[in-house]
Amino acid sequence: VSRTKCPPPAEVPTATARVCGWCLRRTPFNALYIAAPYDQPVLPELLTAFKFEGILSLAHELGSLLSPLPPYLPKTYNLIPLPLSWWRLQERGFNQSELLANSVRTEKLFPEPVEGLPFALRRYFSFRQSKLSAAERARNVHGTFSCPKPELVKNKTIVLLDDLYTTGATLGEAAQTLKAAGAKKVIGLALAKG
Repeated sequence: VSRTKCPPPAEVPTATARVCGWCLRRTPFNALYIAAPYDQPVLPELLTAFKFEGILSLAHELGSLLSPLPPYLPKTYNLIPLPLSWWRLQERGFNQSELLANSVRTEKLFPEPVEGLPFALRRYFSFRQSKLSAAERARNVHGTFSCPKPELVKNKTIVLLDDLYTTGATLGEAAQTLKAAGAKKVIGLALAKG
């Protein structure tokens, strides 16, 4: 379903996962796939328990929501979980996107990681996004990513995985960084749309 105009500020994925024309002018994604709406029964509680209460065993259950998506992805691609900043990683003790990526790789749903590829994208400090407006989120994450190893992404199709897509500011900023580093295509993949 193509839309001539999506309600700003968030990009709205279409039924076919193609980014609609209005969004295409303002997004670095070539496609965007969301596994489930955030308000699906029990999902908010599971994500909160996983992400903020550290119940890491939920990675497998949550990762299984991504299982229908691989057939829609290109035949060849590299999966990169969205990195956390060093500070946030120390605070939380784990990267929820990385645990989700490891979970789906264990089930052989997604390809094995290319050596060094997760380190092709680095994230710097930014404030928590949860209480910020869409415009504030975009400003908050602007310039927070870098690609220290562009040779790992040059001319490649990258699938960028995150747990939750709200306004798309964080995932979009990371995608833009990968595109600037020479990635051929960047596809956004998220567990849920908030």
